[in-house]
Amino acid sequence: MRLLEVLDFAALLSFFALLLLAFGFDFHLSRSVVRRHKGRAKFFVGISILGEIAAATGMGLTWFALFLDEPSQNVDGLLVFVPGTIACLCIILLTIENSITRFRLIDEEEDDFDD
Repeated sequence: MRLLEVLDFAALLSFFALLLLAFGFDFHLSRSVVRRHKGRAKFFVGISILGEIAAATGMGLTWFALFLDEPSQNVDGLLVFVPGTIACLCIILLTIENSITRFRLIDEEEDDFDD
């Protein structure tokens, strides 16, 4: 594994900030969807919280490493890589779920027009 330089940590800091912004967007479900799919709603809320915690952890470690004299020697790259990977997987899952929900809503609206 290659050693991370100060510029690498600065880029990672920006990346984690963007991830936190992405988690801040509307990944919530409407009340009618929650009533119909309570288990699914709880699952994706859990995924969102896990992703936010992972992104915040990675951002905190990156911020800490950015101000060290020798950042690559004191903070292992895996300490930043693991939370970043978890946050990326969570944001991908939430994006897929959001897209599927949109397609379902379109299908439901078409069914309403057919009646």
